[in-house]
Amino acid sequence: MRTYLLTFMFLVFAFGALMDMAAAYEVTHFDIGLGCPNSLLTCSQECRSTYGHRGGYCNGPFNIVCTCT
Repeated sequence: MRTYLLTFMFLVFAFGALMDMAAAYEVTHFDIGLGCPNSLLTCSQECRSTYGHRGGYCNGPFNIVCTCT
């Protein structure tokens, strides 16, 4: 019984940590067409012109998410 309780507590802690990390990202749009490493300038321009931010950077799985700063 003690092992199950420790396992459950670990899973709750791990899930909470995962949600805390995921909440830090402000995902605004996906830049899948050219791939974000090839279109970082496009990502920054899109963030400036459309969303009124200073710029943007690529992150997320396979660097396809353009996050505005």
